[in-house]
Amino acid sequence: MSTLTKETKMTIKQMIKKANYVFVWVLVYGEDGEYIRVSKTAINFPLNKINDFDKEKFVLREDGDLYIN
Repeated sequence: MSTLTKETKMTIKQMIKKANYVFVWVLVYGEDGEYIRVSKTAINFPLNKINDFDKEKFVLREDGDLYIN
């Protein structure tokens, strides 16, 4: 039996398409940061240019929001 979750089986682009909102972690306080909401278009642009993103940094939560760390 596979231990892979649905999220693991999805591609990054599929997670972005399915997400209600997308949030990225931004370092803003020296050694600390905050999640900032961004558009799906803004996230898809670098994905079209760069192919080696770490999929483990993309978390599609049960509430439908995508968090990128």
